[in-house]
Amino acid sequence: MRQSCAQWQESIVDLAEGRRSADAEAHVHGCPACQKKLRELQTAIRSIGVPVTEVPEALSLAAVSLFKPKWVPARLLQRVSNPAGARSDNTVFQLVLDLSGIQVRTVYLPEGDDKWRVTGRATAQGIATRDGESVNEDPERFSFEANRLEDTGFDFMANETLFRVQPASEYLRESSEPGD
Repeated sequence: MRQSCAQWQESIVDLAEGRRSADAEAHVHGCPACQKKLRELQTAIRSIGVPVTEVPEALSLAAVSLFKPKWVPARLLQRVSNPAGARSDNTVFQLVLDLSGIQVRTVYLPEGDDKWRVTGRATAQGIATRDGESVNEDPERFSFEANRLEDTGFDFMANETLFRVQPASEYLRESSEPGD
């Protein structure tokens, strides 16, 4: 296996256990050494005869909560308004945030009566939480509802760091200050 393949080891294990990843599948497709490793892992898993199970997300969150996390605030990189360019609180907009090198794109969709649907995607796997509950759809995407724009804050745990994402109203206030 080549040195550059080392970054794919965990993803190859995931593939062998039946979890799909388009990026990992593409790498394995073009890499004979990783194809061999994947076949070996699949054979080993079948020979054990014990089904591979996921750790329940609630248990995973409970384990994470035992550690004293390092809290890091998210930094606003970019704000993208809806196509019309409106900047009012009742339009669709996107925020691109930096979490120490991890980019998180969050889209804020108004759902009437000042309710908001927040969806997001990160460039790294992590757990997005609100009030201690996971809002992940998968390891890289999350979604939740909030009653007000001021209630759209959340936490994102990745790379053993807990990032605090402020409510969108705070980032909107920052991006509309003079000089932006």
